[in-house]
Amino acid sequence: MNRRIFLKNAGALALADAALTLLPSQLLAHELLARRAARAGLSIMQGLTTETTTQLTVDVPKAMRVAYTLTDRATGRVLNPAATRSVTNGSSPVRVDKIAFGGLELGHQYQLSVIDTASNKSLDERYLSPVDLSRSDARVAVMSCMKDSESAHKTMWPSAQSANADYYFFVGDAVYGDTLFSHGPDKLWSRFVETRSTLGIYQWKTLKPVLAVWDDHDYGKNNEDGSYKHKAGTLAVFKAFFAQDKQEPVLYTGPGNSMCLRAFNQSYLFLDSRYFRKLSSNGMTGFLGAEQIKWATSLVKNTKGPVWVMEGSPFFGRADKSSTSYQATAPKELDVFLKEVAGWNTPAVFMGGDVHYSEISALDKKHLGYSSFEFVSSSMHSSTKSKYYQNPNKQLQGSLKENFLMFDQTGAAGRPEWKVTCVGASNKTLFSGVYGVG
Repeated sequence: MNRRIFLKNAGALALADAALTLLPSQLLAHELLARRAARAGLSIMQGLTTETTTQLTVDVPKAMRVAYTLTDRATGRVLNPAATRSVTNGSSPVRVDKIAFGGLELGHQYQLSVIDTASNKSLDERYLSPVDLSRSDARVAVMSCMKDSESAHKTMWPSAQSANADYYFFVGDAVYGDTLFSHGPDKLWSRFVETRSTLGIYQWKTLKPVLAVWDDHDYGKNNEDGSYKHKAGTLAVFKAFFAQDKQEPVLYTGPGNSMCLRAFNQSYLFLDSRYFRKLSSNGMTGFLGAEQIKWATSLVKNTKGPVWVMEGSPFFGRADKSSTSYQATAPKELDVFLKEVAGWNTPAVFMGGDVHYSEISALDKKHLGYSSFEFVSSSMHSSTKSKYYQNPNKQLQGSLKENFLMFDQTGAAGRPEWKVTCVGASNKTLFSGVYGVG
């Protein structure tokens, strides 16, 4: 029996099982998902990955019985998961399986097999490798704003795949989880499923590690702030779909959706600019909030190597944009935060998304006491702009086309430097330059 026929039959078996657990209104959606998986494969994402471990998420029909293995392609050694758990949503026929593996070896490639346990046949196969986090020549790709209804995704994800980065960072709007009349945890869940069945990265044959933080659309609703009534529910949904569970001393998790990755002799702070936005924080209008600022400082104040301070919105200016920046929303708290950053024992750079264009701006030394930059990476494939928003800092380079930023680390020791490349459709370089901090 060939694979296509097998998958069709596997989908039928899964549908029969589903009848025991799903509501009648969910059966059609379950069947359609099984058919799509037979045609294009499952939606799979690699997340936090080290020299010896990896985390994964896989979207599967809720009642489908599956097992996961990794096989070392060089030695034939088979690894079983160190941990597996499933996350479900009551209104969806799709569950997310979260799988963790240990025992990987650097320099080895592994085959991930997703097995239908009823017939012991393969449902999907991918390849992955561990990542040497001690490297000083790492490549990181940063991207935001991934509207699945925009046709540009068909040309942008091949560009991202060709980049062959060591890690991919999503800094907001990895899914547009709201519509004009509908939002909340159930809606966000269904939009994650739809988006992950559309965008190319979830079907890459060779997987790559991805870490993500949200902005408004994947928070649950356009332009929402800390008063959003569904934020606890949407936080649980977001965390279900990304494979980034705490794994100290590599990955630390903090307040809201925040986390910190220590890799490549650097610290990558993913900060939550929605959960605490516009709430009172020490008598000031909040954006990151006092608790999150304290947590971030405690982790990186005495670390070695540069710190990337990343969140879904820009840090400076953009007062003419409806959802605004840190500076436009909570200027007093930003001043407090910048004083904290200036007191860290290592230099920092800033990274944001949201505005549907990319740019690099030089920060005035008054902010930190040394030269630094704000990088904005947007949009991967959402609507484009015809002009830039107001920016109080000096714009050095920019692009209004669909794009992402790629950072090639060149000088972590001494004065940290990166070659920064803005990549568009068909691997076109939209701008590039070398930037150092400190």
